[in-house]
Amino acid sequence: MLRERTGGEQMTPAERVDRWLNKVTDDIETAEILIERGKLLNAAFFCQQSIEKAFKAVIETEKVVPPHTHNLYMLATIAKVDGQLNSEQTDFIKSLAFFYIESRYSDVKMNVAKNCDIGMVTKIFEQTKEMVKWLSSLSKERLSRLNS
Repeated sequence: MLRERTGGEQMTPAERVDRWLNKVTDDIETAEILIERGKLLNAAFFCQQSIEKAFKAVIETEKVVPPHTHNLYMLATIAKVDGQLNSEQTDFIKSLAFFYIESRYSDVKMNVAKNCDIGMVTKIFEQTKEMVKWLSSLSKERLSRLNS
């Protein structure tokens, strides 16, 4: 169940969105460093995290507390953007769940890491930057509507 923002919070919607977007920037930078260092599974994990946080920034513009979930498609639905995603984007965000789940459990982490190659993770990184750019722009656009 989603909780609505009641207005009694200390932070403004713009401050909450900025907080999420600053975390997105950090995660993108971390993913890039990890790619450069050959830590590909961890880089893919930070790509998933950056998109998750970008969705949560958009959700903040709906005056809703972002839920504690890592399901990107669920977050897209709550952010009211699932209908704007094309099939490639939908498949992409659904595929990133694998990197969240599998990179967190050491018993399968080594097997998954063996299947991560530079080409695949570079493509994930590029798609992530593209999606994050769109979601960041969307959150700022929605904030400006909130403030007008």
